[in-house]
Amino acid sequence: MAHDVFISYSHRDKAVADAMCFALEESGIRCWYAPRDIAPGKTWADAIVEAIAESRVLVLIFTDFSNKSDQVVREIDQAVQNGVSIVPFKLTEAAPHGGLSYYLSTVHWLDSLSAPLETSLANLVGMTAALLETGDDGQTEQRLRAKYKGKLVYREQQRLLGFRSGKWYFKLLTGVYFALLVAVATLTLMYFAISESDWRILAVGGLLLACLAAPYVVVSVFPARSRVWQRLVVIAAIEAALIIGLVQIESNVFPANPVNGAGSQTAQQVMDAVDFNYGNTAANLLAGGYAVKSGQDLYFIDKSRYNAVTRLDLDTLKLDNPDTSQRCQALNAVGNIVYYCSDTTVGGNVCYLFTLRGQESGDMGLSEERLSRFMIVNNVITFIDDSDGNIYCMDIDTSGKTLITNPGGKADKLSVNKNYVYYLLTDKNELCRVGFDGSDNTVIASDVIDYSMDGDSLYLRMKDTAQVVKTDLTGQNESSVISNVSGDFIAADGKLFYKNADDNNYLYSADTNSDTQKLLYKATYDHIAAIDGYLYCFSETGAIFRIKTDGADYTSIIG
Repeated sequence: MAHDVFISYSHRDKAVADAMCFALEESGIRCWYAPRDIAPGKTWADAIVEAIAESRVLVLIFTDFSNKSDQVVREIDQAVQNGVSIVPFKLTEAAPHGGLSYYLSTVHWLDSLSAPLETSLANLVGMTAALLETGDDGQTEQRLRAKYKGKLVYREQQRLLGFRSGKWYFKLLTGVYFALLVAVATLTLMYFAISESDWRILAVGGLLLACLAAPYVVVSVFPARSRVWQRLVVIAAIEAALIIGLVQIESNVFPANPVNGAGSQTAQQVMDAVDFNYGNTAANLLAGGYAVKSGQDLYFIDKSRYNAVTRLDLDTLKLDNPDTSQRCQALNAVGNIVYYCSDTTVGGNVCYLFTLRGQESGDMGLSEERLSRFMIVNNVITFIDDSDGNIYCMDIDTSGKTLITNPGGKADKLSVNKNYVYYLLTDKNELCRVGFDGSDNTVIASDVIDYSMDGDSLYLRMKDTAQVVKTDLTGQNESSVISNVSGDFIAADGKLFYKNADDNNYLYSADTNSDTQKLLYKATYDHIAAIDGYLYCFSETGAIFRIKTDGADYTSIIG
């Protein structure tokens, strides 16, 4: 029986061969297909040789099985000897080896991996019909390439990679790969969204995703005939460009030297700083943030004015009331800018962060964080969030909010040094410390109701004993005990300033190295701040006086 196409295949691929024979013959292309067309009485070898010689096209179902079949190699050899056009129908990524590599090195391949079998068979029918139309494979090359663009390929060694492969496991791995890329990009966007809300979030996430995907895309779509070094050069160039873009954006998001709140920083700035800078407020903050110096002015929480901020000119000792609409519960200052948070106990205000800038009138809302106690060190604000009780840090421009720890109790009275945040759990009478990265959250002293920090020493006011104990920053190595301490106290310049409970709560000082106690002045106070060698003492009734730390130069500012 006359035929046009000989189908060469491994018996293990019979299902594909059946489908191919049906598709070709349904289109009017007669096939010779073993064992169906072997005439009775003929040997298999004679029938194969005659069928190939009478064919015009041999279609090879190229799989891992036929790639190892000696019978297939012999059939291809017969086709070459008889000048029969060969069309490999490729269903594997494997390259031809042995005799097949020799015979198939310069023939046209039909890519059947990147589409369903039905589509590939339809392409095969069209291509076979075109070859049968002229009988000259060389003359139809350009027309076939144009007609079957993307399907008909010419390669010495065909290696389909990634999503171009028809194998289920390649498709699965491809899906997993890109799912991971999406997850990484999403987490990246979430991370940067903590501190940024503009186009840089999308830019950083998009470039990171491109960096991860670039090698896969290049290997998958780059011409298979290209050398490995060519692909590596392209990948390296793409990665370099993407990384440069990431560095540029990252440098804009996190500048190295922020000034006056420009840019975004994290608590790493505190830990990495060479010079640890409390600004001009260390002693006052460690006494609870009641008063703070900014320029030549002292700002303090005026109890006689319902916790409003009052300003004292330190040169003239004149009082002034800044035009503020908020009541205050804690102060801080950086340069000529005063930071304060409103008092929730007065008027029901939330604890927003405000600023006063030098002599400018009026206050400016800076943040809607519900903070209470806070401290600014090296342009980083460490604070207790009243909404959840956790301790956070953020940049001085209020961006980059980062959780430090959940204290597990009622935290109050923050202090900070280069490596740790110290806080007092008032409901448990415990002094704790935690690293800026949230590590080493430890109770360092128990039965503590108040404390102050001076340099490398802690001063702990103990519960029920009216004693202040001096320890190192780990809460260990007690070196002195000051008795009869009541009320607000502060440690500064190696001395302790406090109310003496045994002497009418008068103002005393104690040399913490020798335990020597000294009466500074026969006056009482409720809050105390140490500024430039002076002690400023404030009472709830509005009286204010100052005295040098050695007990000299007493001055009544308000009687």
